[in-house]
Amino acid sequence: MVKKYYALSIKLQEVNKFIIIPSMNKNTAKAKVKLIALDLDDTLLNRKKEVSKKNLRIIGKAIKRGIEFVPVTGRPFYGIPKDVFLALKPRFVVSMNGAVVSDCNGRDLPECKSQVTLSREDVNFVMELSKRTQTPVEFFTENYAYENPQVYKQRLLKFKGTVLENYISATRMEVEDIHEFSKTNNAQEIALIANDDEAREKIIEELKPRNLKVIPYGNYIEVTAIEADKGKGLLKIAKIIGLKNEEIMVIGDSGNDIPMLTVPGFTSVAMGNACEEAKKAAHFVTKDCDKSGVAYAIKKLALSFF
Repeated sequence: MVKKYYALSIKLQEVNKFIIIPSMNKNTAKAKVKLIALDLDDTLLNRKKEVSKKNLRIIGKAIKRGIEFVPVTGRPFYGIPKDVFLALKPRFVVSMNGAVVSDCNGRDLPECKSQVTLSREDVNFVMELSKRTQTPVEFFTENYAYENPQVYKQRLLKFKGTVLENYISATRMEVEDIHEFSKTNNAQEIALIANDDEAREKIIEELKPRNLKVIPYGNYIEVTAIEADKGKGLLKIAKIIGLKNEEIMVIGDSGNDIPMLTVPGFTSVAMGNACEEAKKAAHFVTKDCDKSGVAYAIKKLALSFF
């Protein structure tokens, strides 16, 4: 097991803020890295939702040396920016927090169970919960999120003029009655948009007794099958390619990245801007996403073998 070894604190320009950078000396990874899995938002992408020039340069070097990249994201497939595909040149994609594993064109992989969907019973329960609590809902299936027209307009309005405006418009679809739609469609994920903190806590409490994966982001509550996570999605790809866990490196920042940060054998890295839970789960902590932390980690951990 790679031991956590934090050796250096560097003060940022912002007052009273620090990032902890591990001692990443030559050959600190467990084995020669052959595949690097990257979360997107606030990991590969900075806060402006861009891939930095430094990240691009170091990723390009890694690709030339035979290292393969896989984007691993909570986004649906069609919400992944084109710049990510151009930068990583991936053969495989893990989307919807591991509920969907596909090729670079969004097609299912015949070698494994490509999609993990919620059971019909769980779909009915979550949709009934949204109706009973009058909570707006997004229903994710076939790489898109479907929602009632009113919710669709509210989401577009909320993100208008922000870096997420194009993402929302590219990944959301209107249906006249989302509850009727849910009765005849499978769901990789259902997201409940709580009206306030109190409503969020009540919804989470009602979901607790069920065997579901519940990930809240503020008042936005993602619900997926317990079998769906980024780590399991990556293991499917590793099996197809024929890689050992020790040949895989993963980088992330959020709670939904913890399942891949804790897979035995993986070399795991949390961003400097990561949540505390992700930092504790990872072997290493790199720089902030606005400081090209992905490039720093790849250079120190993966390219050190060449």
